[in-house]
Amino acid sequence: MIKLAVYGKGGIGKSTTVSNLAAAMAEKGLRVMQIGCDPKADSTAILHGGTKIPTVLELVRKYNNDFALDDMVCVGFDGVICVEAGGPLPGRGCAGRGIIAALEKLAQKGAYETYKPDVVMYDVLGDVVCGGFSMPMHGGYADSVFIITSGENMSIYAAANIAMAVEDFKGRGYASLGGLILNRRNVKNEEKKVKELAADFHTEIAGALDLSETVRDAELLNKTVIEAFPDSKMASQYRSLSENILHMHKQKRRRNSVLKKINGKAGMIGEEIRIRDAEFPSPFLSGLEYNAPARGPWNIVHTGMLIPQSHQVFVCAEGCLRGVILTAAEMNAMDRMSWVSVHENDLLDGSMERNIVDGTADILNKMDTLPPAVLVFISCIHLFTGCDFKVALTELSTRFPGVDFVECYMTPTMRKSGLTMDQIMRRQLYSPLRSVQKNKKYVNIIGNDRPTDESSEFVSLIRGAGFEIRDIALCKTYGDYLKMAESAVNITYLPAAFAAGEELCQRLGQNHLYLPLSYSYKEIMENYRKLSNVLEIKMPDFSDAMDRADKALKDAYRIIGNIPIAIDYTSTPRPLGLARLLVEHDFAVKKVYVDSFLDEDGRDFVWLKENKPELVLSSTVHPKMRFAAHGSHDEKVLAIGQKAAYFNETGHFVNIVAGGGMYGFDGIVRLAEMMTDAYLHEKDVKTVIQYKGLGCESCL
Repeated sequence: MIKLAVYGKGGIGKSTTVSNLAAAMAEKGLRVMQIGCDPKADSTAILHGGTKIPTVLELVRKYNNDFALDDMVCVGFDGVICVEAGGPLPGRGCAGRGIIAALEKLAQKGAYETYKPDVVMYDVLGDVVCGGFSMPMHGGYADSVFIITSGENMSIYAAANIAMAVEDFKGRGYASLGGLILNRRNVKNEEKKVKELAADFHTEIAGALDLSETVRDAELLNKTVIEAFPDSKMASQYRSLSENILHMHKQKRRRNSVLKKINGKAGMIGEEIRIRDAEFPSPFLSGLEYNAPARGPWNIVHTGMLIPQSHQVFVCAEGCLRGVILTAAEMNAMDRMSWVSVHENDLLDGSMERNIVDGTADILNKMDTLPPAVLVFISCIHLFTGCDFKVALTELSTRFPGVDFVECYMTPTMRKSGLTMDQIMRRQLYSPLRSVQKNKKYVNIIGNDRPTDESSEFVSLIRGAGFEIRDIALCKTYGDYLKMAESAVNITYLPAAFAAGEELCQRLGQNHLYLPLSYSYKEIMENYRKLSNVLEIKMPDFSDAMDRADKALKDAYRIIGNIPIAIDYTSTPRPLGLARLLVEHDFAVKKVYVDSFLDEDGRDFVWLKENKPELVLSSTVHPKMRFAAHGSHDEKVLAIGQKAAYFNETGHFVNIVAGGGMYGFDGIVRLAEMMTDAYLHEKDVKTVIQYKGLGCESCL
């Protein structure tokens, strides 16, 4: 079965071209199925006389699943099997999700097995290549993508965007670009522009179609050119184009077959690289990802629970609920979590906001006592459907005036740009805080999931100068938490907390001081200098603290020696900074597990590239890492972080996440002591790393 998807800018002539290609192929004796993936549901109109046929989504809305395959299908000119996916009601629901639902329903009803088409053609709206409209590219529905364009600038622009999306999906093993189709508009330098576009994407022009009145005359008759004017010049062009497309597809399959034979069973590459060959900040290509079973790092459920006496409501599909429910259950905190399930019909009938409001309200109305704060989480699908979350929260606030509603997101598919889920969650932790009069003697530590060690010079400097430290990780009641708004200064030192500090500075007028966690003596001293200036105190002498750090590292090295050391990014946000510190003190750092770097590690990257070029960087999410913990690990390895321990199958590991609450020279002393302890005392790695949220209560 040949599976082709045709994209292009709206109004470029996709449906007319696809319908004529379908007619031309059917004329040759091929069994053709044409599936219109456009909410307008007019893709196949000229194949069946312009009569309206029921769309798949209309049938779903009306009958749920209680309809037959024949109800979705109309047989048109020369036996072409016509299907229209349809879309949601205007202004309601998600059109892209509608395409997904329609294609899934066709598969569930056995359309391909029943009709056994030789060629399936998807006519897809191509102005926006979103999740739904890109489904034919990456859902296994199409093998080749052809893009229709003219020489008009906007058409070229849209075609280039679609081609880039195809190239991205191709790198993950999905449909590849079959070629371009020039649908002439007789603009200046038209053929030259389209040829340049084809060259840019290393593809060919499958054929060119004239701007002809014959096409319009046929459409007025609600027919294809092949049916209405079979002997016309345009009919010949459509037949020629259909033959070229089938030939190009056949040649592509032959090339792919040859490449498979050449490559044989070669394994995946790209999971490791020497730092000398790596690029900053992204040493690895993105693609299909693996997640190692090291569960110590906190997730959004753990973080949200930091707001004392709060309750969490997750509004999402049931498949997404499994992880968050298990997290709350393991924490023995099921009394602080509820959920509202989103079903497919909710996406199609435009009721997403209403479900958030009514579902959350129902949960609260059944409570004996209302919580002071409710964290409402929505998911990726709400963003895909254009859900107005703020309207829903505003209505909830009106209904429950004594409750602070916190806008939260569980959107893992949106994490490749902008703030990550973790950064957003740490920022939203403080959204209920309101502007109040400030007390210059109060200082907040913002964005941490555990208190900073009391032994740290950082804490002793602040407390010793007469300041009171407030930290969400130390708050026992909601009232304690709200008092954080009284502090004049907010300090962040985890990169993931920076956005929270900036937001509070803008919204509440609290001074934000970013003192990034560091393993560089020079940077630590600079951080303490900045802190002293903001607190308007004389900077203490930290020479003794620095000497203690040096001594602790030397003592650790005398015991540990040259055992290979592996570090992973979950143990500290500065894995390269830590690697540099240890290399400078003669430790045998061999590998760093990291998928990308933060800006803070830029200088250490350059230093290690020059001074430790053989250092191996290893991705944690590359699919091949699925098997990394099942190889031969005869060499004893000391790991810092749970993922490094898992991948090296070593029980000799330092069990910390996100820096472990350690800071400054004291933090280095404590880390050196923990490394020594890890070397001397082996842990049961599989048991230790199974607990979710290191430091949280666990029922396991």
